[in-house]
Amino acid sequence: GLVLLLLAALSAWTAFRGGGKFLGFVSVGLLIAGFSLIVPAVVLGFCSILKFRSWMMRLGMQYLVRSLHRRAVTMAAAALEAAMTVSVSVMIHSFRGSVSSWLEKTLVADLFIAPAANEIAGLQSFIPAEAVEWARQNPLVREAGTFREIQVLLNGKSAAMGVSEGESREKLDFLSKLENAENLFHTPGFLVVSESFANRNGTKSGGEIVLTSPQGPITFRVAGIVKDFTRDSGLIMIDRSNFDKAWSDQRVHSLALRLHDPALAGTLATEFRDRFGKMGEYSIYTNADLRRRVMDIFDQTFAVTSVLRGIAVFVAVAGVVLSLTTLIIEREREIGVLRSQGASPGQIRSLVFTEAGLVGFFASFIGIACGAAMAMVLTWVINKAFFGWTIELRYPLDVLLGTPLWIIPAAIAAAWLPALRASRIPPAQALRFE
Repeated sequence: GLVLLLLAALSAWTAFRGGGKFLGFVSVGLLIAGFSLIVPAVVLGFCSILKFRSWMMRLGMQYLVRSLHRRAVTMAAAALEAAMTVSVSVMIHSFRGSVSSWLEKTLVADLFIAPAANEIAGLQSFIPAEAVEWARQNPLVREAGTFREIQVLLNGKSAAMGVSEGESREKLDFLSKLENAENLFHTPGFLVVSESFANRNGTKSGGEIVLTSPQGPITFRVAGIVKDFTRDSGLIMIDRSNFDKAWSDQRVHSLALRLHDPALAGTLATEFRDRFGKMGEYSIYTNADLRRRVMDIFDQTFAVTSVLRGIAVFVAVAGVVLSLTTLIIEREREIGVLRSQGASPGQIRSLVFTEAGLVGFFASFIGIACGAAMAMVLTWVINKAFFGWTIELRYPLDVLLGTPLWIIPAAIAAAWLPALRASRIPPAQALRFE
């Protein structure tokens, strides 16, 4: 088991260094196998250290150790279900935190306006030119930024390029950059690319890319690589002043407005709708509303994790029920001896529940450790290899501390039928061969 865990770490490191993206899945498989194989050693180590005064706990632990030939498989299976839940929950929590942090750094405008149809049909509709000019001339607006997305040719393939105008549109969050990259972005011949684009195309800060424009091929220098979670395929970002020199297209997809008084965002939104509402439907968000909208979409996308947890609970319960039922049949004589010495049916049930609780405890402990390790691979290796995003790993305490709170009760609940069966074994019948 330890050898497999070392191989898992080696595979993850190799994949992280660009040695093959599918090695991340190999690492996850090795982690699962490694943690499963060390279950007996972990149980024996804990049982040799833990000392209980209660005869019920001591006897339950002795039964657990003696039945490791069966229980190890049950605990490994339950631990794997816990690990799956923990690892995916940690990855999503880390992803959510990274997106939230990115939004706080990049969304600087007070009001965002875009055609409502773009939320459903994609970027097909444009802001009227007179609406853009109205926003720039409005006395409530301190600065108006615009954004346009267009498909360009890069090495014979289509690539998405975002055309940004004004600091109100967004603040660039650089991961790597040339010196004074913030100003270079507005300088002729420079642009920036997103992290996922750089990873997919091997682009470096200071490198060059050639884009096909209506005026022919144009060479741009990369001022820096920025964090961007809008698309996993990557995005080229260029300042409007550079774009206008080669592309004759003044249309914009959205407006980002910074106001002299952010509290008047609602007033400006009402004025915009009154003035341009007859020309089409518009989605208008304040800064806080847009962030909330993005995070709501994020949460809806990953709502399936609740289903994953339900499946994990069901599989863990089924495994405990089958394991305990088998062991009760094997222990009929031992249970008969206990009953003949004065153990009540209630004490027999408590003994089975104790053993099931220990199974849940060890399964949750190993599952948390395995899930924490799997989360590293999912977040740092697999996500990076397939999506190209750098995500800050964050462990939510509620998930880690809450795992035993559903694994242990599930194991105890699963022991109800086996415990009932054990308490009804007639002592005379169980001891007839003794």
